[in-house]
Amino acid sequence: MQSIPKSTRPLRSERFAPGFLVALAFAVGGCAMFDTAVPVDEQQAASLEREADAMALEREAPSVEELQRWSRLSKEGREHLLLGRTAEAEESLLEAFAVTRQFRASDVRRRVSFGNLERLADRYLADDAEAAARRVLSIIAIESAGMTEFDYPRLSDRLVQLGSLEELRGDLEAAVRAYRRALDLRTDKSGANSPSLIEVLLRLSTVEVQRDQAARGSELAERAVTIAEMQVGENSKQRVDALLHAATANQFAGRLDVAEAQYDAALAAQRAIESSSLTEAAILNGLAFVHLETSQLGEAQSYVDNALSILDLLGIAGLDRAVILDTKAQIYAARDMNVAADSLFDEVMLHADSAAPATQRALYESYEDFLVDQNRLGEAKRVRERIDALVSPAARNEDELEAELDTELSSGDSAADLDHSE
Repeated sequence: MQSIPKSTRPLRSERFAPGFLVALAFAVGGCAMFDTAVPVDEQQAASLEREADAMALEREAPSVEELQRWSRLSKEGREHLLLGRTAEAEESLLEAFAVTRQFRASDVRRRVSFGNLERLADRYLADDAEAAARRVLSIIAIESAGMTEFDYPRLSDRLVQLGSLEELRGDLEAAVRAYRRALDLRTDKSGANSPSLIEVLLRLSTVEVQRDQAARGSELAERAVTIAEMQVGENSKQRVDALLHAATANQFAGRLDVAEAQYDAALAAQRAIESSSLTEAAILNGLAFVHLETSQLGEAQSYVDNALSILDLLGIAGLDRAVILDTKAQIYAARDMNVAADSLFDEVMLHADSAAPATQRALYESYEDFLVDQNRLGEAKRVRERIDALVSPAARNEDELEAELDTELSSGDSAADLDHSE
């Protein structure tokens, strides 16, 4: 069979480039300039608050029975958590939280219950129970609607955690909602030029590019660059990370000259901070991919070999190395060194399944392109089937999710006594 001509397929810069993905993976462990925050539904939040206040005003103080129930359930939940019985802890703490929904939003017991849910989420994260952590953090996100960081200190941190979990499982719409709300909270608290915005701007940039909004991604990252330069310093880790994100977003958008200049600036700043680092390897890989796109294959191979040398020096293998090997395999394929390229792709595929969905897709598509160019269409079809199986979870309707959580939290009608030991 005749292979599909390259001219009918998207350019690398129009698809997810593994170089882009590895760069961002290495870089990141209400806005005045543009609308990056999704506002909370004010009418809904106000309605919920009025309902809660009305219920609380119907009785001037919680009954003794309510106070005792809340106290008992909270203590039970914490004891279960200390003993590692997370399922039992979740049941008790959610029931205790349900009791507090009948109190005023300012009631200290409600804040204590939020804290208990945070501890539960942290335990799930420590146990690598990501789905359970995401479930608890979603409850926190919904129940804190309308709150600011003055009402709920460090709420944005929990939303960033939730966003990262949603991003990891491939639900990019849910990730954007969490990150944008976190950005809004931090902007309201610290101002539009606060260094605390940089992390969230870069996370949003990554997700926007994955959502085929590369121009938006570059705007977000370049705003982070400006904040870093103004507030942190020219040779700061924050500026390097921001430049790396901006470069990779512009690379994906096909603005290769802009991307190369930003990579060069990031490389100079990173070497001033620390040479032979993982971040430097990510920058070199990005430069390799830019030169591959512009058919400067000798320069591309030099950059990627330098990146791999740094990984060898640092003793880094596995997926991180595989993603850079993918860039090298593409360079070999462009140079018609197909046997060498095939060998590298085989090594890359050994690690592809351990990657997050977006990275898996990028690696599979890279290999699929190579197989099609080699007229190995049967193998390419099997790789395409694996790509098609990477279906991102549909973003869940917030009303449906809230209804589910209402059911989950509806087991208690009464409240409990504040435990002074908390």
